[in-house]
Amino acid sequence: QARPARAFRNPDGEWPSPRSSITLPDDLSSTLNVTSNGLYLIDIQGRFPSPAYNWTEIDRIYIRSGHYKFLKIGNLPDRTSTPDRPLIITNLGGQVRIGGLGHYYLFALGGGKNWVVTGKYDPISQTGDEMYPGHRGNDYSNTRGTYGFLVDDDFYKFGNGNSGISIGGSAPDSQPNPPTSEFEVSFVEIRNVGFAGITIKRDNNGTFPMDNVSIHDNYLHDIGSEGIYLGSTQLQYDQHSFNHLRITNNRILRTGTEGIQVGQLGHDCEISHNVVGPCAIDWKSAFQGFQDSCLQVTFRYGQSSVHHNIFIGAGNSLVSFFSIKAEGDVHNPGDELSIHNNFFSSSRFLGMYMGTRCLPSPGGMCSDLPSSSLEETTYRLSNNTWRQFEFQRNEIYNDNPPGEVVRINHNLNNPVFMENNILDSPGLDHLYLAKDPYGPHLSGGLNGQSMNITATGNKREPVPPVTFQNFMDAPDDVDYLRFELWSANASLSNNVPIPYYTGDYVFHYGKLYRCNINHTGIEPGVQGSESTWEHLVT
Repeated sequence: QARPARAFRNPDGEWPSPRSSITLPDDLSSTLNVTSNGLYLIDIQGRFPSPAYNWTEIDRIYIRSGHYKFLKIGNLPDRTSTPDRPLIITNLGGQVRIGGLGHYYLFALGGGKNWVVTGKYDPISQTGDEMYPGHRGNDYSNTRGTYGFLVDDDFYKFGNGNSGISIGGSAPDSQPNPPTSEFEVSFVEIRNVGFAGITIKRDNNGTFPMDNVSIHDNYLHDIGSEGIYLGSTQLQYDQHSFNHLRITNNRILRTGTEGIQVGQLGHDCEISHNVVGPCAIDWKSAFQGFQDSCLQVTFRYGQSSVHHNIFIGAGNSLVSFFSIKAEGDVHNPGDELSIHNNFFSSSRFLGMYMGTRCLPSPGGMCSDLPSSSLEETTYRLSNNTWRQFEFQRNEIYNDNPPGEVVRINHNLNNPVFMENNILDSPGLDHLYLAKDPYGPHLSGGLNGQSMNITATGNKREPVPPVTFQNFMDAPDDVDYLRFELWSANASLSNNVPIPYYTGDYVFHYGKLYRCNINHTGIEPGVQGSESTWEHLVT
């Protein structure tokens, strides 16, 4: 059942004051669970057992302010019996920082339902700390370092290291590992982590979907790989789906690969009102090839949407989309994924790629699966704005310049509707809106019928760049395709030296530099690089 709608702009008093609480590490009777500045509670209900501790009435887990090497809290309770009183995990007495001390994971949680991790300061609900308000009151200016929870790994193994927050992973066989569902993460800052900002999934366990997950009002930046990595990308049977998902009002800036990567989406999933980019800034040297979109979505069944977001930057396509035909999924008339009212900008190849995949049972074939998903599900792109495409893909991959904004694989036979989209003119005048490789072009490149594509009301007109207040200390008219993560060599292209040209921008250890001299191989920030790389204030 879907979570009931509520006023979402984080009012004070959105949760009742706590009836009882636990404070960590204060309430631990020994130091056995506090190791090397870390907190290891893989079975928190076992560590605080009933009847001494009533988990239906413990409404807060307070974590004392300080710098922790890691936090691991597992076997969280199922609180669905008290839907208006979630178990809230929050900071106490200042900021809780996790990471930067060389551990192999950072903030890991698992088990239970109806719990919240939040750094939000709320004097009525008694969460967070007044000195660490984040963007309380919708004040987004100068919020770096001001959130109650800060996950910062100081660039440890950047590009192939730790995720900031990991939810739903496996536990040792000797420990309880119940399903994880119905949880919320808000008012957390995650930065300088080696892999994903937030990872949410449990691979190869499709028995229990993750429902009613809400990721909102977080600040993720300078991330080695994905900003949010949600759902399995394994192409094998038995992956759990997501229903009633909300990813909203997050800032996800400067990610090495995708800004948002979501997989196994089911019914009533919504990704909205996020600012994402620049994405794929490590597209020449990422941990593996083809990890260079801004938004990646795989969709299975139901009705879901992606709307009112800003997506900037891609090495491949701004949106990489795949429908998934999975064993056991139920499809109904009216199933639809709608991508509408988004601003897409700054691609080095395509605007969107649409394809299909399947997840048959062990020993099965894709052809064994019923065709209902191909007959029932509609894909609709409407009222989106597209601007700034410059073909650079061949710097790494053997590709040719595209002739279309949206490329639809010929194996995707679902109805695709494209309505009232805007293509920047004259910047995208050379591109058709959409194309099946075996079908005719749309009339005038914008509207009409071609194969399974129906396009109406699409037009070309000038589209100015989106502008921000104090965004990366760059000028308003900056070319986001000149932003990359610094690397001496392109590991995805035989380690050839990467040339940098006057006017290029690079990020290096969280700092922004502008190139003033054409060159290769000079590292920003080292002695003697000052004339080549100008450090901009960050």
